[in-house]
Amino acid sequence: MIYLVALFLSPLYFLLRGKWGGFILNSIFYCTALFLLITIVGATVAWIPWMIAMVHAVWALRREVAEEDATRIATKIAETMQQPRTPAS
Repeated sequence: MIYLVALFLSPLYFLLRGKWGGFILNSIFYCTALFLLITIVGATVAWIPWMIAMVHAVWALRREVAEEDATRIATKIAETMQQPRTPAS
């Protein structure tokens, strides 16, 4: 579900995550795309700032997911390293 938010409402993704810098930057691109879409002349190029906003949100989401996976794997490895080893008989 969060992927759909990142794709279609990218500023909302940053707002939900509490990343204010990303929210402001992404809102600028997203609002520019909406403004261009409303105008007849700019409707042909409105996809460019929307694409920049979408890629920015998806990139941040993928980085967040990768960090969570790396933390989970590191925790499992640390747990394995801390377990006492039994000598082989």
